Amino acid sequence: GCSLVGWCSLGTCISAPQGQRFNQNSPYVGQNDTGFEAVQATADGGARVWTIRDANVFRTEFDAWAGQASPEYMALCKGFTNVRHLEPRFDGSLLITGDAGTTTSPRARYCIIDAAGKPTTTNVVAMETGCSTCWSVARWSAEGLDGSTFIVGSWRKPATSKFFAVVQKLAPNQQKGWSMSFVDGESLGAHAVVAATDGGAFVVGRATTNGKSVGIVAAVTHDGKQRFLTKVASGQDDLLQAATLMKSGTLLAAGSATLNAATTALFLVGLNPTTGKVLWKKVSQPSDLAIAVSAIAEPNGGAVITGNITLFGQKRVFLDRIDDAGARVWRRTYLLSSSGLKGEARTLATWDGGYLIGARTFANGSSQSTGDGPVLIKTDKGGFDGCAVAGGCVAKKPADCDDKNACTADWCHPTNGCQHHAVAGCTAK
Repeated sequence: GCSLVGWCSLGTCISAPQGQRFNQNSPYVGQNDTGFEAVQATADGGARVWTIRDANVFRTEFDAWAGQASPEYMALCKGFTNVRHLEPRFDGSLLITGDAGTTTSPRARYCIIDAAGKPTTTNVVAMETGCSTCWSVARWSAEGLDGSTFIVGSWRKPATSKFFAVVQKLAPNQQKGWSMSFVDGESLGAHAVVAATDGGAFVVGRATTNGKSVGIVAAVTHDGKQRFLTKVASGQDDLLQAATLMKSGTLLAAGSATLNAATTALFLVGLNPTTGKVLWKKVSQPSDLAIAVSAIAEPNGGAVITGNITLFGQKRVFLDRIDDAGARVWRRTYLLSSSGLKGEARTLATWDGGYLIGARTFANGSSQSTGDGPVLIKTDKGGFDGCAVAGGCVAKKPADCDDKNACTADWCHPTNGCQHHAVAGCTAK
């Protein structure tokens, strides 16, 4: 018959054919294990993921039903003190940003690993001009449509406390194009960047004065000139750390607003990408305790946002679908562990049938603990992953319920297994 198959989760056949979740511990778990830091959809409906362990990068391939190949070690460029961001590139390579040197005197650094897992560049990025002893870190990167690269971070001069937000552009051949710092009377930190269609970029982060921070959104032209720098305040301590340009033309910036010592709320801002004018801003209910970490524009308008939320004393991953005005269309939350471990989103990607969320579980900070490890969540377009229980939810290949009868509709019942319902009026032979 017409086979409407489901897939099996924890040995039970359910009728949601696209969502799934996969928890992977060994061989990833170790000191400084940070979860799935980068996720990329593959053409067969599976996923390619990267994680970091002790400053080493591992890559794993999953097929459409979470079948896993062996994790592949990728030779990391030497000299990193901290790896802060992994950016999958269009050609299959991976851009790594972070810093080298000591914790008290770091130097911004980037490295590119090709699709075969071998380093092609090893460079300390000069994130400042004319200051060989300055403190600097590279926090985020993004690839331009022409193969160029934007790297953002912060720097400051020795024996000073004022930070400058900086963006550097590399040409497609990875040679340095230009580097510029944002000029302001306050300490500025750049936390994320997204490439613009005109060859420039948008940068989000925060500005801090006397211990209080506000969110910032800035635009840089293709030749390294500042177009605007907009400050947006909402709480006592604000941070914007994700951005995307929506189909409507509105620039979305997302992050968090600390309303008081115990309350952090989801903070969304919509801006005119040409002038930097704030069109709207949204702060979630104080009980939300949500922080956005990644955002992607939807092809039909609006965007999806993932991050972390505390519900009923449990730290979970959330996925929000919003419209062009920032209003929430739906929210899904994912409890990643039933054993008391916390869940934390790290990155977001899309595939033809829905969304991929790279996450991790952990017990106490970044310390190693039994059960810690990366988690990959694959959902359908409605944000459902089909996992009613926390942890251990592994999708398997669909049950074959086809009874070869053209006049039955075949499907998989969660409890009763394969079902075959007669199709009214069917006369096929």
